Amino acid sequence: MSGPDLDTYLRRATRGLIGARRRVVRQELHANIVQHALDLQMGGLEASDALARALNDFGPPERVSGGLTRVHTLPAVITALLLASGIGTVAYGLTLHDAGTAKTERTDTPRSEAAPNRTGSP
Repeated sequence: MSGPDLDTYLRRATRGLIGARRRVVRQELHANIVQHALDLQMGGLEASDALARALNDFGPPERVSGGLTRVHTLPAVITALLLASGIGTVAYGLTLHDAGTAKTERTDTPRSEAAPNRTGSP
């Protein structure tokens, strides 16, 4: 079961995805729509009417596209942001540590010059 309406729907519904993910999601969506249309045919609808009804039941392709994009790309975006945040935090911490080490090295003086020995021994 295929046709220009189904192909157009699938192209528009998977518009926000790219590469292999788009192909896989498109195939899965295709299978789900065709299965729904076949179920409708088993209920007595003609093939063309069943496909039109299945597409209608799935909703506007733009809405489907928004949902698919959120499900399939948002986790990757969040992971990238968390990773960048973690790297930034570590870099900032290292900068502070390096600045503190450099300051300590500049202010460190030998103990014999820093304070007199109070015990009376040399």
